[in-house]
Amino acid sequence: MSSPSRFRLVILISGGGGLMRRAVHAAAVEHAPFCVTRVIASRADAAGLDVARSAGVETAVVRGNAPVSQQHEIWREIEAGEPQGVMLLGWLHRLHVPPPWMHRVVNVHPSLLPLFGGKGMWGHHVHEAVLAAGVRVSGCTYHFVDEHYDTGPIVAQYAVPVEDADTVDALADRVIGMQHLSLVPFLEAWSSGRIRLEGGRWVGAPAAAGLRMHAGL
Repeated sequence: MSSPSRFRLVILISGGGGLMRRAVHAAAVEHAPFCVTRVIASRADAAGLDVARSAGVETAVVRGNAPVSQQHEIWREIEAGEPQGVMLLGWLHRLHVPPPWMHRVVNVHPSLLPLFGGKGMWGHHVHEAVLAAGVRVSGCTYHFVDEHYDTGPIVAQYAVPVEDADTVDALADRVIGMQHLSLVPFLEAWSSGRIRLEGGRWVGAPAAAGLRMHAGL
């Protein structure tokens, strides 16, 4: 049972839920400032559902590709978890965010936005585009969700190098590693109220230099 003083988080997924698993395990630590109250998947066969259920987290399945005008079911399931924040961790569909939820829904995207974002830019599609463009740096972006794909206000970014010999899989592994390294520090900062708007910019997210220290590396 979650403490009422902890930041309540609902997570949306579409597949295996690797990042969701990391969040759920981190939330199980007694002093964690956040808890995961519900995991929602856009597919009934999403492997991440079993991960959530085995951790005792409530789950639900919704039609992820519903038109914006028909997303009431999604939000009904989200609000059933009584969240203070919503995290999209591998959710592959456009989510309409009602005004009361603006700046309360965060997506993690596997590139340094605004580069390599938009409809269809997920997973290996992103890394293929990065390698084709010949850029030397990639990474991941935490941003608030707005009415479009990958265009909401950026909250944090973490870079990784693009190596000369990189394959799509090698670059994907490096970016996913950075996502896993940054996720829990980000959630701790967000749930503790350290992320805030100042002068038109979102500040307070963990600095890249502190991530490895946080992980004890």
